[in-house]
Amino acid sequence: MVDQTGALVPGAKLTVQNADTSFTQSVSTGADGAFLFPRLPVGNYKLTVEKAGFANYLQEGITLTLNQAATLTVELKVGREAEQVTVSANAELVSTREATVTQLIDQRRVVDLPLDGRRAQSLVFLTAGTVNVTSFGTYCDVNCEGGVHPGEQRANVNGIGPNAVNYQLDGADHNDTYINTNLPFPNPDAIQEFNIQDDNLSAEYGNAAAGAVSIVTKSGTNEFHGSAFEFLRNGSLNARNFFAPTQDSLKRNQFGGSLGGPIRKDKLFFFGTYQGTRIRTAPEGRIAFVPTQAERGGDFSDYCPGGFDVSGICQDPNGIQLVDPVTSTPFLNNQIPTTQFSLPSAYFLQSIPPPNGPGHELIYVGPRAVPNEDEFMTKIDYNRGKHQLSGRYFYTLFKQPPQIQKVNILALDSSGNHVRVQNFAINHSYSVSPTLLFNTWFGWNLQTGGSLSGAPFSFPDAGVNVASQTPPELSMPVDGYFDIETNHNGDFDRGDYSIRENVTLTRGRQEIHFGGEVVRLKNHLR
Repeated sequence: MVDQTGALVPGAKLTVQNADTSFTQSVSTGADGAFLFPRLPVGNYKLTVEKAGFANYLQEGITLTLNQAATLTVELKVGREAEQVTVSANAELVSTREATVTQLIDQRRVVDLPLDGRRAQSLVFLTAGTVNVTSFGTYCDVNCEGGVHPGEQRANVNGIGPNAVNYQLDGADHNDTYINTNLPFPNPDAIQEFNIQDDNLSAEYGNAAAGAVSIVTKSGTNEFHGSAFEFLRNGSLNARNFFAPTQDSLKRNQFGGSLGGPIRKDKLFFFGTYQGTRIRTAPEGRIAFVPTQAERGGDFSDYCPGGFDVSGICQDPNGIQLVDPVTSTPFLNNQIPTTQFSLPSAYFLQSIPPPNGPGHELIYVGPRAVPNEDEFMTKIDYNRGKHQLSGRYFYTLFKQPPQIQKVNILALDSSGNHVRVQNFAINHSYSVSPTLLFNTWFGWNLQTGGSLSGAPFSFPDAGVNVASQTPPELSMPVDGYFDIETNHNGDFDRGDYSIRENVTLTRGRQEIHFGGEVVRLKNHLR
């Protein structure tokens, strides 16, 4: 802080107030004219300055963003205290206390930018040097581990490689502890902003070789605010893509709302939100090559289109002569007695339709996807004197039951999935003095569920003498013809809890941070 001549102004009283919650904090400038507000939440603020012999100073339009250590120079004007200098333009805050390279995704971009499926985590890829390397069209990733929520993604930051980004939601760990990806973000109406740090990270961020993403959810204010929304996508309302044979068949409804406000004005606030997602996709046409009706009766003469000699041996150089795999005896005229068909092959053929196209071609309809998701979040904030306390609970349940096919096992569903994610965070800030601050975080994650099988029977049911799971699963590729695939059934429960402490000590123009973190992982995979 300086006067009009540039001289330092010690002993001035500064008060900063949040425009939405009336949270107030006061400090005084030191002998070097410096001042520090060490525990301000993100939001909009106004700053007032009082000093004998100078006109009062009021600065409005101060916006503090996530993880921002900003510097503001105040110039006082000589005059009476009854006078006031008001600066209403937005203050330009310059970060000079650290060299971390960051990218801020503010609330406006979270809400206004188009997001496929309203998944705000995809905005991470707006950061320079960040590439999306997620496996699309599947609910498994990194060698296809199970129990993965469709909102998880893999970000390759600055070429360091995927699965090296640390995600934190309201200061608590928000990572899939099995494959080290993000857990799903709350819906965009619940996010205040988030910040991506990808270079010169502070020592307080571990497990972050490539970068750290910090997400802050919305809080209640002194006024009641709410929203309601319905987002509809229906191919019937769209023109057909020029290169597509049919119209888009996806039907997606996303609906919900949010509400926040005061419980006790200036002290206690609440915020809550809900979002439901319902998706329906029409089955897609698929093509496989299956045995013909004649071949099911043992007649494979079509494999020798040039014909057979009088002894029943194929004479066509481009044809195939079938032989008994046990005795190596040729099957005359490529006729296999049905009594020699194995029991498993006869069993599987009962659930595989004959061709309905030319040759061996079978055109059939694949499984229909019917995923549903319900999520909600609640948050409480409390301000009292030197203490700030915040608690938040986030819950989401994703369900996609597999379709069980008995008539055509080629159309078995391999996308069955059921995953529940819960996240709880508590943050406590305590200002012992204007120069000593304690920040404490506690976080708890639980990710339960996994993949679901849609198999109507098991290999032992078909006569194959192998071990089988309950419920059963099937995986049988027949190269060049068809595949029979279901998802594997399994629970992939995992999670963690963490405690983190960050102590900030200020001495003049020097700021020292020290603390620690304890993380307890739990991966119970079955």
